[in-house]
Amino acid sequence: MIDKELFTEIGLSKGETTVYLTLLEVGTSKVGRVIEKSKLQSSTVHTCLNTLLEKGLIKFVKKGKIKHYTATDPKFLLEILKDRERRVENILPELELKRQLAEDKEESEVYKGLSGIKSMLQAFISDGEKGDEFLFFGGEEKEYDEAVGKVYLQYDKRRQDMGLKVYGVVPSYKRGLYGEFDYIEPRYADFPLPPNMGIFRNKILIISWNDAPTGFLIESKVIAEQYRQMFWNIWKVSKK
Repeated sequence: MIDKELFTEIGLSKGETTVYLTLLEVGTSKVGRVIEKSKLQSSTVHTCLNTLLEKGLIKFVKKGKIKHYTATDPKFLLEILKDRERRVENILPELELKRQLAEDKEESEVYKGLSGIKSMLQAFISDGEKGDEFLFFGGEEKEYDEAVGKVYLQYDKRRQDMGLKVYGVVPSYKRGLYGEFDYIEPRYADFPLPPNMGIFRNKILIISWNDAPTGFLIESKVIAEQYRQMFWNIWKVSKK
């Protein structure tokens, strides 16, 4: 039994499919015979015959003033599929460019207050997968209060549960601070570092823990890659 849904998938309407299969079954026929066998309305059959002619699936000859229609070789259906494939291949470069432009989009957001910082931290790694690299600079900063420390402890657990690979460069006076976090690989620097900053995938995060905590989340493939290169350059000259 012929699967009529297949014809729909290659671009034929239900009416066109019925008319085409009718002509395959009855052979060369006048319109009246097609209407009779297909049990479609006259207007539908005439419309479908015209569109099938345009698609090259049927042909006709005139005997006097009367058109007699015949289905073309069914192998022509394969040519339709090949033509569609070629047309898709022709627009693939444009489609790929659109995808890349979407990936390379640049956005920035500002978060205020401790609750805002928590939301930003979660958004920063929301698309993360196991094995992704999380890079950070722990710059000069005031001592964290208990509330901030709790936020970071929750965040550390989240990164660990996700299986992220975490690398950090922090000031030398913080040596030993990350000893309890065996999933973090820190290095230490005796020179000034960027402010509290994270680099993850195509995003950069910067936090200011002043009286009014403020966070900046930037999404840019180009900028993220620049900071990633800077991180590894600093990492190479920092101490274990």
